[in-house]
Amino acid sequence: MVKNLPLSVREQCIESQMVMRDCKEKKYGENCTELIKQCVTITGAPPVTIGGSGQYRMASSLRDCIKEGGYMGYCKTFTTDENCIKWKDECAPSEAAEKTDENSLEVFPETFSQCFKSRNGKSRAQILPFRPLFMETFITLKFCALLEQHRKMKENSGIRESRHNTKVVMQQCMSKGEEECSKIQKECVDAFGTPPVTYAANGGYQMAAPLHRCIENGGWMKMCSTWINATICERWKQECSGDKDAELPPNFSQCIQTRKYSWTGYILEI
Repeated sequence: MVKNLPLSVREQCIESQMVMRDCKEKKYGENCTELIKQCVTITGAPPVTIGGSGQYRMASSLRDCIKEGGYMGYCKTFTTDENCIKWKDECAPSEAAEKTDENSLEVFPETFSQCFKSRNGKSRAQILPFRPLFMETFITLKFCALLEQHRKMKENSGIRESRHNTKVVMQQCMSKGEEECSKIQKECVDAFGTPPVTYAANGGYQMAAPLHRCIENGGWMKMCSTWINATICERWKQECSGDKDAELPPNFSQCIQTRKYSWTGYILEI
């Protein structure tokens, strides 16, 4: 089951979305596409792909290269500054342009990647580790695919899922006290942007599947921390509410989506 996959794999999938967001919206803008091309060339990783729900899929080596800003930043995470500068001078003695600021891209000739790879020939495993690249690519992409597949299954059975065992979930919620249960429901509604819990004609409860899962886990923050990482969840909350200790504002779900976090929905629905 998806839940039993190592946390590190989930974090890889999450980190990929954050790196792409930063690349496109904070650091490089239109130049992000060029940076990705550079990183595909140097790492030998498959290009970035986008799943049916808009989540980015990529090998960890490609993600790290994009995060570090391209050739030089990625190179320096594996070897010395001296080696990187030496290889740069040898492979692009005149074509490489200096950065004008911290967010601008260096320009390399098309032949740079082949020359660069030839310079680290025997030590290539240090710079471009084949086995980790293959394994991490396979595991990370498979995990993202499983998330998307699981989300689609949830959508297809959303009505049935939302009605299943809702009485038990609400009983558990109410056992914490009416005030606390109301607080949990409000937090979950604000987090996912779903309609609130309603009473069904048969005496049960009706709620959307994400709301069902959220209430069952005791609120959005507890649910997010269980499936992802408490630090990341607190960061999202602070970005979208201005205070990680404050209640979620009514526009919280829209904030998550506009910040390219729409993929958290199906991570949290599992």
